Amino acid sequence: MATLNATLSLTSTDVSSSSLSFTVTDALIVGTPNIGMSREVASITTPTTLVPATAGTKYCYVKHLGVKANGISTSSNNVNLQTVTAAPVRQIQTISFSASPAATNTIQPTVDGVQLESVAFDTEGSVAAVFTKVCTILAAQPGILSATFQTVSSATVITVTSADLGDTVTITVASSGISGGATVLADGTSPTVLASGASISVLRPGEFLFLPVKSGEGFSAISAGVVSADACMLEYAYWTKLSE
Repeated sequence: MATLNATLSLTSTDVSSSSLSFTVTDALIVGTPNIGMSREVASITTPTTLVPATAGTKYCYVKHLGVKANGISTSSNNVNLQTVTAAPVRQIQTISFSASPAATNTIQPTVDGVQLESVAFDTEGSVAAVFTKVCTILAAQPGILSATFQTVSSATVITVTSADLGDTVTITVASSGISGGATVLADGTSPTVLASGASISVLRPGEFLFLPVKSGEGFSAISAGVVSADACMLEYAYWTKLSE
């Protein structure tokens, strides 16, 4: 049996119209199973388990060290933290175009309310070039892992896969001059894949958290990105709660 002394202090004079200054402390009685200060790589493709799904509430500390898997190179990728009682799944959406773009036609995607670059047929010069450019623009967004397209006859379908397991990305597409326009199949409608997995938090480089993980649940981490070498290094530890 051991004691964790947790302290939270918040102070500010400019975060709101009133100054902020308070401190909360608590003594947490903990025991085994536990893991002391350790380091682990949060993979790009498969969630890395930090806390196993066992009996007993765990107090878990996790910090994004701001470096890649090699422990040296600086990382700008976020790390998504989530429970592991259900296998997390990436969201997959499709954008269907009933006709191909031609002269004077444009396509403009919006992701999570942010309007992206407009793609004009007259600038790109071909149907393939237009959809390649649209996919490149979509794939460059931080919430998107990949965007690819397939054209059959005069219809084209863009498939968009979200970057973070369990997280949804909202996509809308405005098309000018294309017969029938574009239809985005919303999350959960065939043939898209519904995102799942209880996402708890997203850590940016240098950020950390300390939180309880409920009995019977585990805790995992996965890095955003598409290149395995860009996986992020974490520092973490956990302790099992014994009593208040």
